[in-house]
Amino acid sequence: MADTSEDDTECGPSTPKKKPKTTFTKIKGKSRLQKYRKEWESDKEVSTWLAPDLKDCYKAMCKICNCKIKADITNIKCHGKSSRHIKLSSASTEKSKQSLHFYLQKESNATIDVQVKEAEIKLAAAFAAHNLPFSVMDHLQEVLKGCFPDSKIAQSIQMKRTKTTAVIKNVIGDSHKNILADQLHDSKFSILTDESTDISCVKTSCIIVRFFDDIEGRVVSRFWELIQVFEPSDAESVEKGATAQHLYAKIVESFQKVNIPLINVIGFGSDGCNTMMGEKNSVASRFREACPGIVIMKCICHSLHLCASTACKALPRRCEDLARNIHGFLKNSSKRQCQLATFQTFLNMDVHKMLHPSQTRWLSLLMVVERLLENWEPLRLFFIDRWLGEHLVSAEQINQCLNDPFIKSFYLFLGWVLPKIVNLNKYFQSQRVLITSLHDQMTITYQDLLTTYMKREYVMKESLQDIKPDDSRNFVPLHQLYLGVGVMSQLQKKEVISNPELVEDLKVKCRTFLVTLCTEIKKRYDFSSEIMAFLSVFNPKNSLSQKARENTSSLLPLALKLPRIAPDKLQDMDDEWRLLPLHSLPDDISSCSDVDEFWNKVRKHKNSAGEIVFKVLPKFVLNAVSIPHSNADCERIFSKVNLIKTKQRNKLITPTLNGILLASECVKKSESCCHNFRPTPDMVNRMTNANVYADLQPQTSNQLHVTAEDDFSFGD
Repeated sequence: MADTSEDDTECGPSTPKKKPKTTFTKIKGKSRLQKYRKEWESDKEVSTWLAPDLKDCYKAMCKICNCKIKADITNIKCHGKSSRHIKLSSASTEKSKQSLHFYLQKESNATIDVQVKEAEIKLAAAFAAHNLPFSVMDHLQEVLKGCFPDSKIAQSIQMKRTKTTAVIKNVIGDSHKNILADQLHDSKFSILTDESTDISCVKTSCIIVRFFDDIEGRVVSRFWELIQVFEPSDAESVEKGATAQHLYAKIVESFQKVNIPLINVIGFGSDGCNTMMGEKNSVASRFREACPGIVIMKCICHSLHLCASTACKALPRRCEDLARNIHGFLKNSSKRQCQLATFQTFLNMDVHKMLHPSQTRWLSLLMVVERLLENWEPLRLFFIDRWLGEHLVSAEQINQCLNDPFIKSFYLFLGWVLPKIVNLNKYFQSQRVLITSLHDQMTITYQDLLTTYMKREYVMKESLQDIKPDDSRNFVPLHQLYLGVGVMSQLQKKEVISNPELVEDLKVKCRTFLVTLCTEIKKRYDFSSEIMAFLSVFNPKNSLSQKARENTSSLLPLALKLPRIAPDKLQDMDDEWRLLPLHSLPDDISSCSDVDEFWNKVRKHKNSAGEIVFKVLPKFVLNAVSIPHSNADCERIFSKVNLIKTKQRNKLITPTLNGILLASECVKKSESCCHNFRPTPDMVNRMTNANVYADLQPQTSNQLHVTAEDDFSFGD
């Protein structure tokens, strides 16, 4: 092979050898590199995804594919048509739509969540306002969902008896009490208190605060707290009992735990029992020591009731027995009541049941007397029929009393004299400001009663505090004794005139009644009180009358008696007081009859220059008229407790009662009760598990079961 090749080479020309291939090809024409141009982004075809590469000006970026492209518009458009780019672009568009929908849905869910919370609060508020059993909520929730299947709010409500109770206590009740506490931090207020034992034998003390509410523009009484006097865990206090020290400590503790200073307390009111109002060792005496200058007031309604009850003991026992026997004879027999109704109908009278005299209800005695006098003739005929027909001993005794003209005379006397006390009692049970008319009303009633059996000259000339109601030297003769028109007419009957000894006995006992009544009034009300006498000048008519203010040209004497509310600028207050009747007030102010409304408008009155005229005086007066005159608000709370804590709900614990009472008061402040009630933002913010179930969380599961049973057994 080698030889042959050599021969060929030698013999002729050979084929030229091929050059070896290289890895590089020859570039015919070198192209110029293109920089990225901003103008490309305005092209609709690529504007949504094209962006420059910040590290290389000769490259472009795809936002969707997250890749680099040669900065050439042709290459860029070709990339936009690639299958990979189209696929990723479609996925990105769908994701963007889902993100927007999620955001809108999230915002919508947040709105519904707030609406659901408000709905749950309103449901709980309605249950508290109308005293509905919490167990109803177990079924009402499902009923609402079934009635409103298209409502997202109704379908989202999760609320049964336990949550209803918790919302009432820890949301509505606590929020309302916090608002009240904030007001008391900056306001002067009086404390009203009383004690009672409910159906489950739990002794509680009710606390009411009375103050001028700047928001409502009037003096208001607000429920503060229902305190359980005896706690099973506090064996020492249980052993000592409901002492004055224990009750005082409980009252003060209820304010101190929310940092309300005692310096804001200007008055204390309660009934007249020794524990509350004793001179040396009582709740009142402790308030005098802790709050020098505080005004202590015994409840005038309690006092008037006790005066009338004590005076009634001077009358024959047969009078009270008659009322009790008639009620006892009829109360458990439907047949007897219907038979009595036939006699009432026969005599063209309204069909009314007979009432039972109560020892505790203030207004019951007069109602019993009036009902008996109204139905005296039907009763007399009815018991004659019963006695003759069945020969019952009880009917015979009642019949004898109904046919006794002197027993009827005593009832006619009570029908005339009791309204003088009972109507006054009704008047002072009002929640309006009546402290300014207390002294005048008591003076008029006292003088009216005195003149029925004492010489008029003596009564009108002597000062009331110096009159001795039992001084027989100033009694009028028996024949001049005034006992009312009914008694005078009864004494003209033949069967009465024929018994002069019984007539004299009747007059003597009626006079004893009047003497006892006046003596008790004087003992329970201080007619020499300078504060009560001075406060009457703050009535709108007296304040604007120069004649009524002749003896009160300066308020300094009253300010010295009320140091806890006396302003620092006494001279400014006196100047405003002297200016008031001289200043021309608008008709809408001068025509006001309510004391607090009048002084609130005076407080805001401005002159022609737009300046407030009376800056010091109205504040002093509004604080002064916040002094309590009656304890009726506490009695109203106990009446509510009796309606809430019934035989079926007798295991409701005191904190639950507090929540219901606070929530009910909060709801009743709305214009039209529960359907106009609007939950506040604070209430909505409190609708969290940590807050709603705050009082249940620290306990064990076993303790939770016991608490729930205490609160919710027997349907609640």
